[in-house]
Amino acid sequence: MVFASFSPLFFRAVRNSVKPEELPVVSFEEVNALLIYSSRNKINKEKIVALSDAIRQEAPRPSDVASAYVELVSETYPVTGRTVLDSQNTIKRFGGIGILTVLLFLLAAGNHIADSWQVDTIKQGSGGWFVHIKCYIWDYFTPFFWGCLGTCVFYLKQIKDLSNSFKYEHKRFQGWLPGVLLGGILGAILVAIVDKNAFGSEVKFSTDTCAFIAGMGVEVVYSTFERFLSFVLSIRTK
Repeated sequence: MVFASFSPLFFRAVRNSVKPEELPVVSFEEVNALLIYSSRNKINKEKIVALSDAIRQEAPRPSDVASAYVELVSETYPVTGRTVLDSQNTIKRFGGIGILTVLLFLLAAGNHIADSWQVDTIKQGSGGWFVHIKCYIWDYFTPFFWGCLGTCVFYLKQIKDLSNSFKYEHKRFQGWLPGVLLGGILGAILVAIVDKNAFGSEVKFSTDTCAFIAGMGVEVVYSTFERFLSFVLSIRTK
């Protein structure tokens, strides 16, 4: 069993409320990664030496290694051996969300390219099926694509910042897909319910821009919707 740095057991261990023999075994890769990180950043030399000595024994005791690991992590947290490894793993960091971002960009930006094609096909009197799909399906889904894309960009920025400081942990960054879907839905809803002229004649936002911004600020937009809903409900109950 690999020691999970974000588990309740870890925090109890840092507070010295867990006996060394109760700690799970730490993987060698995590220990080595934490030692390299701590040495480069000159973090508590005594604890670095203690962990290094614990793994260099002829028959390392898992409890000794785990105990020394926890002691060193108490100095480096939120950086752990696992976060260092995950921050260096490009596929783990950007794999799924990176592919989704590219696909969403092709769908969103592709609609603008299709606009020119649509004009040409109408002039030539051809492309009947394409025009119908473009006008009655693709155009309506484009704000959703831009909203999803905005959320993906927000998540990619978060991953980049955490990775640069060696704080990214793949197990913590789960459940991003519902966030992307929420950004897409909020972007589409915002475009559908907000009047384009609400910002005045001097400020001009395209519907795609509004959807993208809603996706990037999904937390702000969602909290705004919640406050608006609370306000409407309070009026109706009076």
